[in-house]
Amino acid sequence: MKKVLFLMSCLLLVNLLIVGCASSKDPESADVGYVMDKRGSRILVVDPNAKDVNNNGREDYYDAFWGEGEVKGVSIGDRVQVWIEDDVMLSYPAQAKISEIEIISREEPKGATLSESEALRKALSKTEDKMNVVDSITYIKEQNEWVVKLRNLLRAEDSVFKISVVDK
Repeated sequence: MKKVLFLMSCLLLVNLLIVGCASSKDPESADVGYVMDKRGSRILVVDPNAKDVNNNGREDYYDAFWGEGEVKGVSIGDRVQVWIEDDVMLSYPAQAKISEIEIISREEPKGATLSESEALRKALSKTEDKMNVVDSITYIKEQNEWVVKLRNLLRAEDSVFKISVVDK
């Protein structure tokens, strides 16, 4: 009887350790990207770092997913760190349930009125295509403007286009 009780106690302890480790906020297990679209409780998050998934020497794939969950306070243009649950629907963009999300704050350039996320939000409002990835976001103080370079997710190669946003 003592052996059975000891074994059950050990199993319970191991189970608690596994659950405890699985729920920790490990930055390594989070996805980072820009919120490129928002529809109700769903956000489209796109990682701006291209990957060579076909081993063809071209980095032309961008991780992207529609995440559903508690996204109040998250806006289009925000750079976010997102933890998702294990069940991911493999489509492009993928579909996933958000377990946790954090907005990554960025230091505003000296002299800028808009933040990086506000500049990106304004740039995205000027384009009809929602399937874009951020190539770069630059503040040009001398011209009092932001230059946002985007590329189409589905035509990543040679699809960079530039949108200027007045800093006001």
